[in-house]
Amino acid sequence: MKASNAVILLRKHYEGLHDGDLHALGLQPKLCPADVWTEGYGHAMHGPDGKLLKGIANKDYAYARSTIKDEATALRVLAQDIEEREASVNKVIEKYKLSINQRLFDALVDIVYNVGLQALELDGFPQSIVRAIQDIDMKRIEDSFMLWVKSKGKTLPGLVAARKSEVHYIKTGEIKFFN
Repeated sequence: MKASNAVILLRKHYEGLHDGDLHALGLQPKLCPADVWTEGYGHAMHGPDGKLLKGIANKDYAYARSTIKDEATALRVLAQDIEEREASVNKVIEKYKLSINQRLFDALVDIVYNVGLQALELDGFPQSIVRAIQDIDMKRIEDSFMLWVKSKGKTLPGLVAARKSEVHYIKTGEIKFFN
């Protein structure tokens, strides 16, 4: 399956395209609440070792390695990042022989974009969501999505709003922003 435009709309809204440093001209990377350097619409940056670039100590490296300087590039990178998440979600669908609709697929791609497939895999994804999908249990699907609202042990309003948007979209097919 391919993600619809809904994923782009959700990510653009919840990631935003703003500068990490409002005192300087142009688009600079920013440190997200999970302590990962991102640029554009939440594109995670990587260090020379290929791992996620983390921590304020890496600010100079993040600024020097930044490649997103305008909205057109940010949109192109967002589309590429979404394609990667589509592939990951499609593997889960194939592995568990899931039958899902477009809205659920889009919501899965969006949550994977937002919290990362590695985090979801380490903490029981796709098992909790997969079982809920297999049982066609919307309440459990909603509960599974709402587990992903914390960073560093703190509930973040932006993550709560994003999860509510995803669940609302699954249920209604309507994009609604909750912040």
